[in-house]
Formats: sequence, C-alpha cells, structure tokens
Amino acid sequence: MEAATVAALSHDCPNIIAVKEASGRFDQATAILKSKRADFAALSGEDALLLPLMSLGFEGVISVIANVLPNDYACLVKSALQEIIRLPVASIWTGPNFVKLYLKKEIRQA
Repeated sequence: MEAATVAALSHDCPNIIAVKEASGRFDQATAILKSKRADFAALSGEDALLLPLMSLGFEGVISVIANVLPNDYACLVKSALQEIIRLPVASIWTGPNFVKLYLKKEIRQA
C-alpha cells in the first residue's frame, strides 16, 4: 500500500489503529511516519529491518522470529524502544547481522 493511502486511511478511519509496513522501502516508511495521524502506530513487517525502522520512529514489529525466540526478541524490541541499544548508524543498518549477534548475547547492553 502506498504511503498516501496509509495516510488517508489513518486520518479517515479512526477504527484503523496501525499499519504493518513491509515494503522494504525507507522512503515509504518515512512518508508514512510524516503523514499518519499521531495515535496511529507504524509497525515493521520485516524482522531484518526492525532496528532501522525503529530508529526512524516505528513503534514495534509484527515478527516471524518472535515465534521461535519470543523472550529474546521481545527483549530486543523493548531495548530498542527504551533506547538502551546505542550503536553507530553503520551497525544498525546491518539489521540481520545485528539481530543474530544480539540473540547470541554478544552485544547486549541492558
């Protein structure tokens, strides 16, 4: 769904409370964040892009990995929401590698 459609739905349909963004397009993710209503949640639909999208302002994830490792992945998301994870931007953009290292407890900072 295009960002303009998401924006229109977020403003015109108060019963819609969130969007799962899984296009993999950062321009679209940014456009959604800029145009959605304030109480409308933007959620990542791509595990590998979770941290980059959360760094832009996304509020969580609809995850596949969490089905296998629910506690570890929940800890990762909570840490990101609380800004406990602080890494250089270059590290954040390697999403899949970061998640693997995090789940192996090699870079936890909580």
